[in-house]
Amino acid sequence: CPYDAISKKERPCQKACGVGAIESDSCGRARINNDKCVSCGMCMVSCPFGAISDKSQIFQLARALTEGDEIVA
Repeated sequence: CPYDAISKKERPCQKACGVGAIESDSCGRARINNDKCVSCGMCMVSCPFGAISDKSQIFQLARALTEGDEIVA
């Protein structure tokens, strides 16, 4: 439409996801489908709000270090 009366709104993270893992729930909120996600990180890079973050396991690592558990990286 030359008058911008029709527009398609697409989340930057959803647009960047090559496997289509970013979906919307019934309320329109974004969610990551973990069955499709390949953990490429493109959604984190593309999010202008910094709303997506990597799952950190620093707490589990610190506990394993203090308890002397075997750690494999």
